[in-house]
Amino acid sequence: MALPTRKMDFNATLAKSDEKPQLEEIEMLPIVENSSHRMRFLSLAEAQHCFYYIQPQVAIPADTGKWTYQDNYQKLQPTVLGHSFLVGDLYLELPDGIYFKKNPEDKIMISNATISICGIIEDWYSEKDCKETLICEVHCAAWKGTTKMIEVPVEQYKNIYRLIRKKYPDVSLSTTGADALEEYLTAVFQHRPDYLQPQIRSSMTGWMNIRGKISYYIGSDSYYKSVKLPDIAGLDKFSLFSQGLSFLNVGRNNAAIAIIMLIAHMGYSLYWMREGQVDFRSVLYLKGKTNLLKTSVIREIANIFDINHDHSTMRVSSTLASLQYNVCMLRDGVICIDDFSNSEAKSKSRSIEAVEDVIRAVGDGVFPTKMSMKGEVSVARNTVRAAVILTGEEELGLGLSSNLRTIVIPVTEGMFDGKVLAPFQENRDIMRYYFALYVQFLTEYGEILSGSCRKAFVQYRAHYAAKLDVPRFVDAAAGLRVQADFFDCFAGWCGLAEAERNTFTKLFEECILDTMLQNQKSSGGKQPEVKFLYGLMQSIGTTSNNSLAENEDIYSKDESSYIGFYESEASLIWLRFEEAWRMVKAYYQNQGDDWLIRPQTVKEVLLKNEISEGRKMPDNQAGTEYLRRARKGTRKRMLVLRQHVVEKLLKTEGGQ
Repeated sequence: MALPTRKMDFNATLAKSDEKPQLEEIEMLPIVENSSHRMRFLSLAEAQHCFYYIQPQVAIPADTGKWTYQDNYQKLQPTVLGHSFLVGDLYLELPDGIYFKKNPEDKIMISNATISICGIIEDWYSEKDCKETLICEVHCAAWKGTTKMIEVPVEQYKNIYRLIRKKYPDVSLSTTGADALEEYLTAVFQHRPDYLQPQIRSSMTGWMNIRGKISYYIGSDSYYKSVKLPDIAGLDKFSLFSQGLSFLNVGRNNAAIAIIMLIAHMGYSLYWMREGQVDFRSVLYLKGKTNLLKTSVIREIANIFDINHDHSTMRVSSTLASLQYNVCMLRDGVICIDDFSNSEAKSKSRSIEAVEDVIRAVGDGVFPTKMSMKGEVSVARNTVRAAVILTGEEELGLGLSSNLRTIVIPVTEGMFDGKVLAPFQENRDIMRYYFALYVQFLTEYGEILSGSCRKAFVQYRAHYAAKLDVPRFVDAAAGLRVQADFFDCFAGWCGLAEAERNTFTKLFEECILDTMLQNQKSSGGKQPEVKFLYGLMQSIGTTSNNSLAENEDIYSKDESSYIGFYESEASLIWLRFEEAWRMVKAYYQNQGDDWLIRPQTVKEVLLKNEISEGRKMPDNQAGTEYLRRARKGTRKRMLVLRQHVVEKLLKTEGGQ
């Protein structure tokens, strides 16, 4: 190893030939003699390499009486720094082990192994909860010069020899000299090299603020064993950006793919938005029949840093505990929950419950937990901070609150181009590198964006409030628009020209508004029971066989000509529910409005609000009856509405 040198000018003048030369301020390098000032080495082996110590030119008197000058390059052999053994009042560390000094003449071996601390690991479980681990070298005489390693939590350091003995049976440990061993361990800890810098590990993947520095970490938990953040150092930013952005061509730059790309970026931006007091608490739902490439498209952006492609999606049919665990662990990225269905009797209840739980957790930012973890660790482990995308073939049919937190994109034939998608499926690194680049951008500029996004959000919210009626859709639109600003800065950082950036901003603006207007139209902003009843009353009597008979006697004689009947004395309306449901669904579809509410939800809310008659059991216990059996004719089970309640409700709500 060569000591650092600096080139120096040498000038000397002679007063007389018999006098010594006068040297002009020749800078001398320090002579390394005191071992305490020697350069520290990471290991003894490194210290044993010789190095050159370059001294300045020197003047030497010759036999002729004249002075000569020569460069003095001396090859110096450094002093080999041997292992310095520790000595205490009760213990003695020697090459073959640790001894208990029973008296000045007598010593007893405690262990045939010595240790030294060579590293420190900090494991962060939240931004406030950290556990420290020591990396220790173990030297055992039985290993004939071989060194082995062990990691020990700081709180277990006093028991390190028991842990070493368990891991390496060749190490002996005496029951004698416990006090001496404790003194030795204290000395080893106190004499650990002061040049050691802690290795920081985050338990979970995602953004973490550690001592004021925010970085994106890949979690050390075994859950992330196949997760890798690509190394893009030295790669051309614009090239990576352009390749990733071409993903928009999969959807031919339509509104669906534009919103999908914004949501995908949102997964990595959420941390910084929340730092700036802006949040996005909606989920995206791609709805359409099978073979429309819904899941195939989302798989190429979901859980993108996991090199195991099978981990890119999770099934909505998973257990609730599994779904909650995965959603919490996949933080600061994109989550795809695939294959929603509410038509299969065996799974629909669980699917509805699972989706409701996820949407509620996204809205609240956390899953309620029954785990035994406490404090900050519990909150961190149950935090939901990701962009969640659902796929399915049917209407979600959730309650109003969940519906308004869901941005629905109907997927139709030809919306996504399989040929354009194929290169991304064949080379997943395209999107992995793209989002790694976005993470790098946020690492550098996230704090600046956080500082300005709140003001922008307020302005965008006022803008969309003038165009949208539903507050949650207004918030969602404003959040997406802030993400469009993040993208614009990212594009500029990657080198995209301003004119092209403006084109993308305009595209995103139009797609956000169009999508939210369509969702507002579909939801109607009405309670599900009101929307059902309005559509029902608008549809009754519009065809020859969907009218109401005046009484049950007339109905029972020709049931195929009616959808139900009036019971005037009790002010009740009896309806065959399945046919009424199909009639309402057709009514809204004819208006270009997807009917997103499931049949069971309508029956439940009608009975709960005492709009219909049935039998209610407490806490959803078995035995609840939403339909009543007719007394005459085929005696089918029918929905029984209270006519005066229906009329009052529709009058109060004011129609569609």
